[in-house]
Amino acid sequence: MRFGIDQTEKTADRIRGDFLATLHELEARRQRATDLRYQLTQHLGTVAVSLVALGVAVALGGLALRLRARTRGPRMLRKRLRAFIRAWEHPGRLASRVEQRPLPLELARRSALAFTSALAAQLARGAATGIARRS
Repeated sequence: MRFGIDQTEKTADRIRGDFLATLHELEARRQRATDLRYQLTQHLGTVAVSLVALGVAVALGGLALRLRARTRGPRMLRKRLRAFIRAWEHPGRLASRVEQRPLPLELARRSALAFTSALAAQLARGAATGIARRS
C-alpha cells in the first residue's frame, strides 16, 4: 500500500518540478520580450533597415515638398489658364469642383492607394499574430 503512495508522490513531485521549470521559462521569455536593449540587439538588422527606409522616405517627402513649392507659381498660372479656357468653352460649368484627371493617372492613384492599404493591413495582421504567438 505504501508503494502506491510513494509512486504517486514521486509523480506529483516530477509534475510540480516540470511546472516550476515551465514557469521559470515563461518568466525569462517575458523579461526578454520586454527588455528593449535585448530586442534591439536581436533585431538590429531590421531596425537599421527600417531607420534607413524611414530616412529615405522623409528625405523624398522633403524633396517633393521643396519641388512643389518651387513650381507653385508656374503651376498656378497653368491652372488659371486652364480654368479660363474651360470657362470660355463651357460657361455652364463654372462652379464645377470636379477636377478632370486623365484616366491612367486616376487608375494608378487608386491602385497605389489599394496596394498601400492592403500592405498596411498585412503588416498589422503579421504584427498582431507575432504578438499573440509570443504571449
